[in-house]
Amino acid sequence: MSLSEENATIDLSQYADHLKGFEEEYKDISLWHAKDRNGNVLVRKQAEKVIDVRRTLLYHEQERKELSHELNFAYRLAGEELPVRERHLSEQQEKLRKTEMQLNELANKYQEKKIQIVSDIKQLNEKLQQAREQKKRYEIKVWQKTEPFALPTALQAHIEIIILYDTPDRSRMLTYYSILRDFVKTFFSQK
Repeated sequence: MSLSEENATIDLSQYADHLKGFEEEYKDISLWHAKDRNGNVLVRKQAEKVIDVRRTLLYHEQERKELSHELNFAYRLAGEELPVRERHLSEQQEKLRKTEMQLNELANKYQEKKIQIVSDIKQLNEKLQQAREQKKRYEIKVWQKTEPFALPTALQAHIEIIILYDTPDRSRMLTYYSILRDFVKTFFSQK
């Protein structure tokens, strides 16, 4: 269709939709440029705030999705690792239980061995004491056989007690005894 044609008709119904909201759109556009008393465009400021809020909302939405993916990954990884860790914990607890049992067994064996050794030491000490007493009795018998004279019974008993039992005066008494013995020998030999 060209403009030179005389029968050219323009179908206004096609443009009716375009023109339908024209006044409203024109009003919105004029608001976009209208300034308040301070020279600020109120609608632009509101639009910038809406844009900023929208950007923040989109950023937080994206961040939420990323964190959600990370959380899902961590949950899946923990779900896979949990049985392994539980099995490892179970093994370690079993090792600990066995070690404690072995330690208790060793402690019991140690106590038994300690009791046995203390008992053996006690028996050996008793035997040593008996051997010392027998040695002292033997010394008294040898002394009595080697002496050519007889001491009074009270003095002999006192010397036997000194020989049998270790007292602080034993060595002093033995010295006195030997001096006394030498004196008695000398005295009897002169008569």
